[in-house]
Amino acid sequence: MKAVGNYLKGQENLSYAISGFLDEGSRLKCDKCQSLNSPFYFDSHLNLKKKNLDFSSTYEGANIVSEKFKRFCIGNNLENLLFTPLESADGFYHFQVLGKTAEVDIEKSKFTVGALCSICGFNTEIFGGVELFIRNKKLSGFYTTDIIWRTHFVFRPRFIVDLETTKLLKDEKFKGLYFENVYSA
Repeated sequence: MKAVGNYLKGQENLSYAISGFLDEGSRLKCDKCQSLNSPFYFDSHLNLKKKNLDFSSTYEGANIVSEKFKRFCIGNNLENLLFTPLESADGFYHFQVLGKTAEVDIEKSKFTVGALCSICGFNTEIFGGVELFIRNKKLSGFYTTDIIWRTHFVFRPRFIVDLETTKLLKDEKFKGLYFENVYSA
């Protein structure tokens, strides 16, 4: 198998992106399945515990990046990226990829897909095997997956980059950034 890209993984930063999520009666979680109601909710006041990482993830899977990472992306004209400043940590941003989608092959990736919740309408869980297969044959830049990984706390898409962008990112040696191969189905 030949990789067509990589998905980005951040070292855990020991922080919660969603304050109040675990509180009894929280409106942030579904009354039935108790999972987060939106994969895109984010608290910009989060208490970032580890500020020595250029790319990191909260317990819920939200990606946090440094000013250095943001400057790199802008300087390399990487598109469809959103950097939302953290109000509680200068020089750090909640990072999202918008617009370009990589279609995950659920069967080939050996995903487990739970039932749809009758209240929130999301699958109660979605998680996968060791290798990620996508239906896209060629990639260019950043992509977000068409499915959202979902376990009790994590409810986020994965971000994928092509091989050329992977090389540029690796050459920069960003602290906390890891890569996992993505294969074409």
